[in-house]
Amino acid sequence: MTHDKGFEIANHIYKFGNGFFITFDNGVTVSVQFCYFHYCYNHNTINSYTSNKEHPAYGSPCECENAEVAIINKDGGFITKEYRDVGDDVLGYITPEELVDVMIWCKNYGK
Repeated sequence: MTHDKGFEIANHIYKFGNGFFITFDNGVTVSVQFCYFHYCYNHNTINSYTSNKEHPAYGSPCECENAEVAIINKDGGFITKEYRDVGDDVLGYITPEELVDVMIWCKNYGK
């Protein structure tokens, strides 16, 4: 997955946007997702549901106080572990303040 520089709403997975992508000049993309199947506080609301379509809030825009974040290089590969290795390609439960640090790291990647 590669993106042009700028912003993109992430509405490819669910009916409404569940996050966004930001791509920097260096080709690094930050994926910020916060709907029911992402590692954020919303994730804990689906314990008894097998799919998003069964969730009572399906079709409603998601909001959350934290988010799942992935860092993707210009070739579409995950580089999240270069930022922080948590044993997964995504970082969960990232606060807005932590997201700023991720963005700065991504903007400066490769410099």
